[in-house]
Amino acid sequence: MNRSSCKKRSEGDLYNYEFKLRCVQEVLKNNYSIRSVARENNFTESNFRKWVNLYTPGRPRSNKT
Repeated sequence: MNRSSCKKRSEGDLYNYEFKLRCVQEVLKNNYSIRSVARENNFTESNFRKWVNLYTPGRPRSNKT
């Protein structure tokens, strides 16, 4: 069963801002784990963790991305 609404993306539009933001919101607003959202959407947990850090208001941002 697919819980993550960020799964829906258009084919030529791989990982655009809106897609990343929807995925991050699954973690921040819907309390899904980073691991589960990353797995459901076929990207690495470490990259997704970077997205979560970048798109979280008030979190310090690293120059290493």
